[in-house]
Amino acid sequence: MGKKNIAALTMPKWGMSMTAGKVVGWLEDEGNEIKQRDEILEIETEKTVNVLEAPCDGKLARKVAQLGEELQVGALLGVITQVDMTEQIIDEFIVEFQQNFIPSDNVAKADEGPLTVELDGDITIAYDYQPSQAEDSDLPVILIHGFGGDRKGWLFNSYDLSQYNEVYALDLPGHGESVKEVGDGSFNFMAGAIAKFMTAVDISIAHVVGHSLGAAVAASLAVKYPDRLASLTLIAGLGSGTEVNRDYIEGFLGAKRRKILKPYMQQLFADRDMVNHDMIEDVLKARRMEGAEECLRKIADNAVLNKKGNIPEQDLSQLPMPVQIIWGQEDQVAPVIQAKALPNVLQVTVLEGVGHMVHMEAAKDVNHLISEFIAG
Repeated sequence: MGKKNIAALTMPKWGMSMTAGKVVGWLEDEGNEIKQRDEILEIETEKTVNVLEAPCDGKLARKVAQLGEELQVGALLGVITQVDMTEQIIDEFIVEFQQNFIPSDNVAKADEGPLTVELDGDITIAYDYQPSQAEDSDLPVILIHGFGGDRKGWLFNSYDLSQYNEVYALDLPGHGESVKEVGDGSFNFMAGAIAKFMTAVDISIAHVVGHSLGAAVAASLAVKYPDRLASLTLIAGLGSGTEVNRDYIEGFLGAKRRKILKPYMQQLFADRDMVNHDMIEDVLKARRMEGAEECLRKIADNAVLNKKGNIPEQDLSQLPMPVQIIWGQEDQVAPVIQAKALPNVLQVTVLEGVGHMVHMEAAKDVNHLISEFIAG
């Protein structure tokens, strides 16, 4: 930030592979009063055009980035002030920022693959790390993906959630680039691996966010190690008893070719066009890794479809940490009706027009819900 009541608007990092973005349109004029989450700027990456939202209330005091300019992640786009400031103060702020700006090591290493950590029992966990944008970081956030997915499923969430927190997105055992060993395939086994991961990377307590299978793992983690969770966010999944579309699970596991897999992956989204060629190829590539298919089958049989070693959802209301549930109204994999039947003491948000991958289809809304929740 540099000075009190003045903030840098910087090029975001939407995904671990993003190293730069192109400014394609300013949506606010210089001098406009803006509110947090107002849409300010359109940025083009190699995959799509996204909108950058205001990180705080204030005035757009200066546009620094020019239309058509391509800038590295973390580069200065504009300046927001919370009080009136002279042009000289703003100029000095810009000069100081530009002189001190060094591209993040994480950006330089974006294409070098994930970080890894070795746990007890020859368990290797792959993960991505997003440093906090704040000088004084709050408790870290841990993101846990769903069945058959990996850490890349959080590409639209990690940067936004790092405004005040470090963010860790990991591959569960049997998934992505983590070890192809899942023990008995239960939620409890995977929860134990997450607890060991936290110890290995020196996290004593964290905000934990889980999607689908990851939600069940996160719930088990909360029951087994309640003192290690500051909050629990469950997306499209509960503790146990989560009803899932068995035909989807079996079809997903049985599909070995892109043409056959595509319609099953499209069931994850309300907007079927979100499933592209690269997304399907990434899933198939991960499943071709030695031992991957066997791990997914074991998890499906012993956890997802039979719910071994998990907890009843009514126990969620008894957990000592704050708990929130987020669901998509159009979910074809885990019907939304089960979220609407939860006890009133739980904070439940159902988002319209999105499916099972709610954190991708409605990333801005989900990021806001999580950020507000963990801020207390």
